Amino acid sequence: MLKNLPRSVKIGITRSITRTFEAYMRDIEWNEQRFDPRVFMQRWRDYIEHYSSWFHSLDDRLKANPAFHEELADKINSVIDKVLSEAPTEEQLAKIENLAKQHGVEDIPVSCKAEADYQIERLKRLGNMNKIEE
Repeated sequence: MLKNLPRSVKIGITRSITRTFEAYMRDIEWNEQRFDPRVFMQRWRDYIEHYSSWFHSLDDRLKANPAFHEELADKINSVIDKVLSEAPTEEQLAKIENLAKQHGVEDIPVSCKAEADYQIERLKRLGNMNKIEE
């Protein structure tokens, strides 16, 4: 069913999963122990219902089809796996190491590119907060 959808819809589905997953992981500070699949799915559902044009373009019968939901679940899992398996770049790792040293923060492990982006932004905010306090 998913494979028969227009290319733009398939891209929209992938983007909505990626954006929602990365935003959720930022909200829980990339703490895998705090990950709750039900919360993530609710956030994704809210996102697609309010912000995704592809969702509103689908036929209601398709949306209600259990087989379609199974395919969506498989797609969600594959997109999340892809996000988590994309290794951080050497540039990201160097930036994290540099920022961590500047702020006296010890080893910051990162497992993927998206988490590295989160850590870079977190360390930059930490630096900005330190500047404000000075």
